[in-house]
Amino acid sequence: MIGAVLKIVAEAWNRVLRDDVLNDAHRRDEPATAGLLRHRMVAVEREREPRRPQMKIKPEVGVTAEDEEMVVGSIDIEIIYSLGDEPDLRLECKRVSTTKEDDHTTLAREYVAEGVLRFVGKYGYGQAWGIMVGFVIDGNSAGAAILIAQYITQYKNQPPHVLRDWAPEARFGHTRICSTPAIAK
Repeated sequence: MIGAVLKIVAEAWNRVLRDDVLNDAHRRDEPATAGLLRHRMVAVEREREPRRPQMKIKPEVGVTAEDEEMVVGSIDIEIIYSLGDEPDLRLECKRVSTTKEDDHTTLAREYVAEGVLRFVGKYGYGQAWGIMVGFVIDGNSAGAAILIAQYITQYKNQPPHVLRDWAPEARFGHTRICSTPAIAK
């Protein structure tokens, strides 16, 4: 499932770029950009052969705390790949940049502190898999990866259980993928 979703995300993003629908507002509006991505993901998924099982690609949804009594935040895209209604995979999106005009250190730090840390330690709690998507708004993905790696190192033990075992992930045939073990409920 992870490999299929990564292929769908990559193809969907290529379509966003090909369709030339990104504008200056998207540089500041993550939900709108995530919406463009999700919309294209649905189209790519519909073209998949075979489509068994069919993926449900849901827009921004609330995530509840462990006791399921309160919503602790929202996740940008949720995928249900099985016959049930429980999410099989969650995607969280954040903007990243390397240019000074975009305050790159803040965006890279936010990607880690407000994205990766919250996702792994809170939104993805108890989930076997999750994906963080970085919208590199200045086109410098290599530079963005370097900045993110620097902040991952800085935050590696904050909190101790979240990024301690962060490591490159090679199983899915994509570059610049890292993983951390799931935190069991």
